[in-house]
Amino acid sequence: MSTKEKQEEIKKILKTLGWSIFKLADLLHEEIYELDCLERVDKSEIKKLEEKIKKHLSRHTTKEEVLNHYLAILYAHPDYKNGHFNLTPTFYTKHDCLDESVEYGLCELSRKIDNILKKDDI
Repeated sequence: MSTKEKQEEIKKILKTLGWSIFKLADLLHEEIYELDCLERVDKSEIKKLEEKIKKHLSRHTTKEEVLNHYLAILYAHPDYKNGHFNLTPTFYTKHDCLDESVEYGLCELSRKIDNILKKDDI
């Protein structure tokens, strides 16, 4: 999945869950600082993370590892896992055991399937 596709996937998941980017920033902040729910949280720190995420979701130069991290957080959250949403993770992880040409072919196949599914949504 390309950077743009990952950015769109994150936006789609947030919209489907009814979450704001601030909510994702809050989860990221929680993960970074390993806070429990009783600790006081500095909202200005979350606001800074929110602005950073907004930039990551709009710039084509965003590193894929950053977007992969956001997707992993979303996919692991109980609201996503237990929700009654028609969401299927399209998160791809590179495997060293696959030949580069096989990996490329699988990515192309996946992209074609995604395009077919998008046409059916219309």
